[in-house]
Amino acid sequence: MTGKRRFSMTEKLIYSLFIAVIGLLAAIAYFLTYTEPQGSKAQEGEKTGQKQNTAQPPALTPDDSFVLTELNGQTLQQFAVHWWTWIYSIPRDKVSPVIDPDGKSCGYNQAGDVWFLAGSPGDDLRYVRDCTIPKGKHIFFPVFTLISKSKPICSSAQIHAEIEPDRLLSVEVTLDNKIIPDPRKFRAKSPGCFRLKGYIQSRYESMGIYPVATDGYWILLKPLEPGTHTLRFKVQYVMGSRDKGKNEGEKKANFIQDIMYNLKIE
Repeated sequence: MTGKRRFSMTEKLIYSLFIAVIGLLAAIAYFLTYTEPQGSKAQEGEKTGQKQNTAQPPALTPDDSFVLTELNGQTLQQFAVHWWTWIYSIPRDKVSPVIDPDGKSCGYNQAGDVWFLAGSPGDDLRYVRDCTIPKGKHIFFPVFTLISKSKPICSSAQIHAEIEPDRLLSVEVTLDNKIIPDPRKFRAKSPGCFRLKGYIQSRYESMGIYPVATDGYWILLKPLEPGTHTLRFKVQYVMGSRDKGKNEGEKKANFIQDIMYNLKIE
């Protein structure tokens, strides 16, 4: 019977070193496998957080706010009437500023101290318009507006034009990448009903249309400094029947507006 072989001290030392090296390699592999991906995820999270922080533009402060609520004794309600009169003054052979794809219509029939800008038909398209405005002009535009011109009496027209605030899902206005705070507070209805008349080469007769009523959220800006500015306003609104019980609980916007104006003041 053969006896068991005894290891020398040298062999034992080599074996111990071999076991230690295997253990060290295993520890390094564990560290690389379980520690490095967690570190990568943390860095990704930090980057995501940075993007989220920069995605929200800063708000205009009271010191740099450009928004007015009246001008030369005229209120937002009166300017709303002027704005609709301007829209319906555009001849039929011209592209309406409301559907203007690039800004070529922004100079139509502009007069006085206030320059009007238009929104969109709410067709979920993004409109990017370039517009040159003479320096010293105030700027007036609807963030969102409704009009009624088909009802037989004024009270009916007013009801039909009225905006329901709970249907306004979102609204945002930015000027030079700064938010104009709470544009909902600039709501203005026409003072009673008014008559749309005085159109140039329009389909309407000289007597115009009556009764007409409007409601909306409007912004009146002070004259901007000469140079280039970026104005953007976005809205999501739920259009539909005003009868109670219909569309109850349904909050899907079907009027979606996204307008960007590249303004050049000179």
